Amino acid sequence: MKKLLLLVVGLVLLLSLAVFAGDNDKVVATVNGEEITKDDVLYEVSLYPLDRKEWAFSEEGLSQILDNIIERKLLVKEARVLSLDTVDAVKRDIERAREDILIKHLLSPKVQAALAGISEDKLRAYYDENDTLFIEPEKVHVHYIVTDSLELAKEIYKKLKEGESFESLARKHSISSERDRGGDAGYLTKDMFRDKNLADTAFSLKLGEISDIITSDGLHYIMKVTDKIPSYKPDFDDIKDNLSRKVAADLQNKVVNDYKSELRKKAKISIDNSVLYSIQPKTLKPVEPTEK
Repeated sequence: MKKLLLLVVGLVLLLSLAVFAGDNDKVVATVNGEEITKDDVLYEVSLYPLDRKEWAFSEEGLSQILDNIIERKLLVKEARVLSLDTVDAVKRDIERAREDILIKHLLSPKVQAALAGISEDKLRAYYDENDTLFIEPEKVHVHYIVTDSLELAKEIYKKLKEGESFESLARKHSISSERDRGGDAGYLTKDMFRDKNLADTAFSLKLGEISDIITSDGLHYIMKVTDKIPSYKPDFDDIKDNLSRKVAADLQNKVVNDYKSELRKKAKISIDNSVLYSIQPKTLKPVEPTEK
């Protein structure tokens, strides 16, 4: 329902643009004699996402957008007064930005056309055919006590067996970052442990069971597991939005990479590696600011 409302709002705003298109050259403001027209403001509005368009057309939004345009023109004017647009490095940056804009407008229609073909049926088929991508691995809720003294670890282990609180002993003796949380390291998968022996031990423990002392890289660990979450595959509806973003990103990369490969095949490209690999870093003196 919310998406439908946003769509309706967007259509109304687009119609508004069409209705008032005839007077877009009217001057909204001037900055040191330079005019800012309605069309300039509308262009900035067009850059906002759909869910921000309604705000952008409000008095508050239009005022903020105009302020942004004014400030940008002031900054650009000052940069030109300082002749920054004649500096080679700046000119190169401008040319790079120009190229990026051209590339964006070249690739955008191709990407949008491909993304338009993503349907819920295709997402569900992808979900069904790629089980391994969505399986959530088994997790255990682990509590640690870590010491750098084997003797201390043995004393702690004895006290645990005598019924003393794991959490209080962790706060008192542990040197791990989980100390202030009573040794609570949260839910971990096997690949989140620093040592395979620690992982194997944690996943073999019964709930509430205290492990033996485990030594790894000069540290001595005592663990307790308080919960286990078995491996599972999330329901489609629970991950549909994330899946849609992933499929869209993968498709976008594929479309762009395929197109670049196509262009490379058509192009005549010659590379001199001897020149390329002769490029070495060199010390550059900082550019001193020009005094006005």
